[in-house]
Amino acid sequence: MAASVHVVAKMFWRVLPAVSHQIRQHQSCLPNQFLKTRLAPVLFAHPRQFLCEAASQKTEILSQYKDRPWDYLDSEEYVDRYGDQPVWNGYRRNHKGAIPPQKTRKTCIRGDKICGNPCPICRDANIIIHHQNVKLLQQFISPHTGIVYDPTRTGVCRKQQKKLNEAIDTARNHGKVL
Repeated sequence: MAASVHVVAKMFWRVLPAVSHQIRQHQSCLPNQFLKTRLAPVLFAHPRQFLCEAASQKTEILSQYKDRPWDYLDSEEYVDRYGDQPVWNGYRRNHKGAIPPQKTRKTCIRGDKICGNPCPICRDANIIIHHQNVKLLQQFISPHTGIVYDPTRTGVCRKQQKKLNEAIDTARNHGKVL
């Protein structure tokens, strides 16, 4: 008896994705009452509805810093994480062999996939490169020479380094950074 229940359950789980796909495709053909009462809550619910409240609070915090990214550098969360050090200070590049490659990786995030050891900017979603975010930009500029640090020193990926260079140039044009 237990084996037959197991076989039936296996068949059910194999058929379920195909059936739900067919129902989604032919949603307009099915009676509305059937969809509303039985299948709609389960099959047509968006995955975001199943997230816990902590994740939704985290997205609210992220959206808080999208409009004004320079506020993150004054927050307690930033001070707890980085202290007085630059963002890139504790980062160590991951590479094979004794000699590190001449270039950093092209990008840390491709689509939804994040690499194993993302660069200092990609790893913290609250750090947003913007030309008005002067405190962040100054961390990547040498105070003695005014030249932007090399990405091999900071460990920033080439995509973020390009954004940094553009933001620093824009900030210099606006007179925010010397």
